[in-house]
Amino acid sequence: AIYGKGGTGKTTIAANLAAALAESSQRVLLVGCSPTADSSHLLIGETVPITVNSLLARELGLSCAEIVTIGYQGVGCLEIGEPADNCGCSSRGIAAAIEIIRTAGVIEQFDPDFVIYDMPGDLGCLGELSPEKWAIDCALIVTSADFQSMYAANN
Repeated sequence: AIYGKGGTGKTTIAANLAAALAESSQRVLLVGCSPTADSSHLLIGETVPITVNSLLARELGLSCAEIVTIGYQGVGCLEIGEPADNCGCSSRGIAAAIEIIRTAGVIEQFDPDFVIYDMPGDLGCLGELSPEKWAIDCALIVTSADFQSMYAANN
């Protein structure tokens, strides 16, 4: 998972890490957790991805073929999108969507060697997306030298 204050380059690092792993013959799934659904644009170009939350709002089921857009070097790109209004904070909405894609078996269907979660800069109730809660093996914190970025990194 990649965390940090907005505007520090998290998405650029996530996309480039996914591309580098794919170029090394690894199967990669990039999960964009921002409400703006823009994590995968560097990998899929002008294609507008379908978001998990847009499918859920229409009460459609989730499958790998419906929700994962294939990008550069075969990187799977999945966008969470705008959370439901009743979730209380953005982190709860993201956590609920991640749980839904896991329960639906989307990640297993894609069968990645690596899953990269590109977390939004403003997480609100941070505990919902902690690495421990989601069994995330590695967390990268992207920051700059300014006070606000360091404050966000420490939280």
